[in-house]
Amino acid sequence: RTSNPWLKLSVFRLSAMRRLGLLVTETYASQFAEQLTGLATKLQASQVALDLVLFPDKQPQNWQAVMSTDQLRQVTCGYVSEEVQYNRAVMRGIFKALHACPNLEWLQYSWIGNDFEQFVPLKKRTPPVTLSNAAGSNAKPIAVSVLAAMLGIHRGFHIWAHAQARREWTDKRKVHDRPDIDGLHVVIFGFGAIGEEVARMCTALGMRVTGVRRTPAPSPHASAVIAEDQLTTVLADTDFLVITAPLTDATRGLFNGALLAQLPERASVINVGRGQTVDEVALAELLQTGKLRAAYLDVFAQEPLPKDSTLWGLKNLIISPHDCSTSSSNAARCQAIFERNLLSFGRREPVECVVWPVAKL
Repeated sequence: RTSNPWLKLSVFRLSAMRRLGLLVTETYASQFAEQLTGLATKLQASQVALDLVLFPDKQPQNWQAVMSTDQLRQVTCGYVSEEVQYNRAVMRGIFKALHACPNLEWLQYSWIGNDFEQFVPLKKRTPPVTLSNAAGSNAKPIAVSVLAAMLGIHRGFHIWAHAQARREWTDKRKVHDRPDIDGLHVVIFGFGAIGEEVARMCTALGMRVTGVRRTPAPSPHASAVIAEDQLTTVLADTDFLVITAPLTDATRGLFNGALLAQLPERASVINVGRGQTVDEVALAELLQTGKLRAAYLDVFAQEPLPKDSTLWGLKNLIISPHDCSTSSSNAARCQAIFERNLLSFGRREPVECVVWPVAKL
């Protein structure tokens, strides 16, 4: 069995206290030992004892041989920390362990979407497992990536990059019309934390922003916020269509050929939400035929993007490998959300950033 290096907190393990069994990776427990000690101290004041159950992320395939049935029963909450995202073996293993925890009540994870197949068994449980994400933790790097794509496309950087590869001094008069960026119209579909941050940066440069969300509400960073069913009313006057929305039954395949064809030829499409929201075949055809100026895609229907995909060969398409959210500052923001939520969960108070069960409007 894996030894628990967190024994210094055993002083808090008092029988009179309500107990929380928190499943985290060994790596996380080691890196954030000081923060966990502080959280345990705060919970102790609320008559709650925090017990760590460690997932062996150095040998994730052998977790069943390392973790006992009693340990799995002990788990009432879990945190899939930021470093897990970059190791598929650890990701598979820790979710299998979570699925085997019969008393799991709440899971915090360090990204945004909840459309991964690993969540399905947890969503089917009765009573339901509460799932909370790290909404807003990666809004800044995503917004910076979106803005970089906008500026690069508008100024023709993708054109210069291809010309450089050919060692060609391109006649700048052959590049598309490039007016000043202030006044350009940006439509952001998915106006949550990420969309708001994109809007904030765009308005700082003088661009005009229309936010699109399920439940419209005024924003200081948008000239208008409209409902999703009003999207088609603004497409004809769009310079940049930015998609930040998650994948749901309503957004799956929403941006099909018919909808994208309503954009003017000067428009560019940016998708940093989920690849399955966009018809990639239709988008490729519009780009190839000049019906759209350019696009930046960070997400795709199939990832990694297959080598034989026609998207690779499009000169007016910028591709990044699901990387737009990457930032060395994300872990601290995710940790802050987790700490607030762990204290709330321990005190039987509502946690923030809940994505499951879905709130009824």
